[in-house]
Amino acid sequence: MKVELVPMTIPNFSHLPMQSRIAARLRVFWIAFRHWQSWIGLAILLSCMSLGGYLGSMIGNTIGGAGYARTFGIAVGVTVGAFVGNFAAGYATVFLARVYATLRDYWVDKRRRDGPLGGHRG
Repeated sequence: MKVELVPMTIPNFSHLPMQSRIAARLRVFWIAFRHWQSWIGLAILLSCMSLGGYLGSMIGNTIGGAGYARTFGIAVGVTVGAFVGNFAAGYATVFLARVYATLRDYWVDKRRRDGPLGGHRG
C-alpha cells in the first residue's frame, strides 16, 4: 500500500493540465482543513516538534552544558520531531484531500454526462 504524505502525490488530478492540477490540489488541500482530523494531525506535528526540542535540549545539556551544544540539540530535536510529526499531519490531510478529490471527480463527470441542467433536456 502506497502512503501519500503530500497533496502533490494524489493521483486523482493526473489527467488535468499543470496549472489546473496545481489549482485543484490547493483548493482540495484547504478544504481538508475544515475537518478536525487535519487539525489533530497539525497538533500532533507541533507536539512532536516541541517534545523533540525539549529532549534535544536535555541531551545538549548533558553533552556540553549550556551554549552551542544545547542550541544544536534543540535544533536537531525539533527537526527529528518535525519529521516524525509530519507523518501524522500529512497522512490525515492527504486522506481528506483524496476524499474531496474523488467527490470532485464524481461531480465533474456527472455534470459533463448530464449537462448543465442536471439531466433535464427541456
